[in-house]
Amino acid sequence: MLILRLRLVPFMDLAGLPALQEMVRKPQSRGVRMMLSEKNYRVRALSSAGAA
Repeated sequence: MLILRLRLVPFMDLAGLPALQEMVRKPQSRGVRMMLSEKNYRVRALSSAGAA
């Protein structure tokens, strides 16, 4: 399991969302579980809308 801690990420725009999605997708394709932790409300809203 990989945990990506986003505590120090103050915001994410639409250009950053595809990069985050790809960063999650690649390990998952190899059977590695990935968890995003400590997302602030701005990053959480964007990532849930984009299914990251």
